[in-house]
Amino acid sequence: MLSTVLKPRNLHIQRIVYTDIVPILTDVTLRDGLQTEPAEKWPLSKKQSLFHQIVTKYSPGNIEVGSFVNPKILPIMSDTKQMIQFANDYKRINGLSTNFSAVVPSMSKLHEALNHNLTHFSFLTSISNAFQIKNLRKTLPKTKEELEVMNYVLKYLPNIHKKLYISCISECPLTGPLDINLALHEICKYHHNYNFDELCLSDTCGTLKFDDFKYLVDSLHLFGVPKSKISLHLHMKNMDELKQIVRYSMLNGYVRFDVSILESGGCSVTMDHCAPNMTYDVFTEIYNNIFVTK
Repeated sequence: MLSTVLKPRNLHIQRIVYTDIVPILTDVTLRDGLQTEPAEKWPLSKKQSLFHQIVTKYSPGNIEVGSFVNPKILPIMSDTKQMIQFANDYKRINGLSTNFSAVVPSMSKLHEALNHNLTHFSFLTSISNAFQIKNLRKTLPKTKEELEVMNYVLKYLPNIHKKLYISCISECPLTGPLDINLALHEICKYHHNYNFDELCLSDTCGTLKFDDFKYLVDSLHLFGVPKSKISLHLHMKNMDELKQIVRYSMLNGYVRFDVSILESGGCSVTMDHCAPNMTYDVFTEIYNNIFVTK
């Protein structure tokens, strides 16, 4: 299991109605949450303090601690190796069961990541070729070739968890709205042709409509994609739609969500103005409105 649930004291739950439905949360503060921030405002020591706050206040089962992206593109991620070492030392000293992951954008960076005692890896793809070229400097066909090779390499390593972010589910910040059937087609191919443990549907622009989301996940289920394999990376732009999406997800067996302790985040490489990641506070409010009797 990728992540453990938030403790009831952290969710401020009074009385749970449906005890068999629990969220599985991944904290993305230190990666997606900070990638839009100036590097000089977030030295290593400040990131380490933020890490401590995440662990002690929310205790998520998985924390994405950084990215092996080229520091020239995202200078704020230049200390990812140090953050991984810090997280591993913290885990060993404090006896945590937390998993730590990092984004690996290419085959060359995978070799680098494997030398830092990681067992959880996040990879990047998209529904939009224009987005992929701008974000990773490679086409979707080239991305898929690399993903196939990286999957093959990791296949023979024990206890490895592979998460695939699939950006631009319904809209690309560069080219505009996309047919939701394109996302359906691509996600099904990633499920059937690759060996990922988790497919993370990323609402890059924060404009995903509930009706499109419902059609997408219902169709994915019909086409054989396990609900347990799907996770959601949502941005807070249209809160009414977001709340409907989270509610429907929780009530229908989709329980994996990315969350952040900060109201920040988004793809700064492709967007000038990014909607923030869904925060713990917002997720908790939605969760309590579904499952908790005041």
